Amino acid sequence: MNFDHHRANTCILSLQTMCRYSTTIIQDIYLEGWTNIDWNYPGIDKKKFLPQSALEMFEAHTNTQNK
Repeated sequence: MNFDHHRANTCILSLQTMCRYSTTIIQDIYLEGWTNIDWNYPGIDKKKFLPQSALEMFEAHTNTQNK
């Protein structure tokens, strides 16, 4: 799971950097999906995330049981 969070953080950081330095204006917003990720990498603009995740919007439940 730690590697998944690392990949999510680096992906968002890359997307935000590309949008910030694009030669065209890109208004980017982000929706967190079905997991709760700690967006803790320096440089990630957390204000660009919608206030609710998809999980919360659809009132879905996840299987939190460890395998």
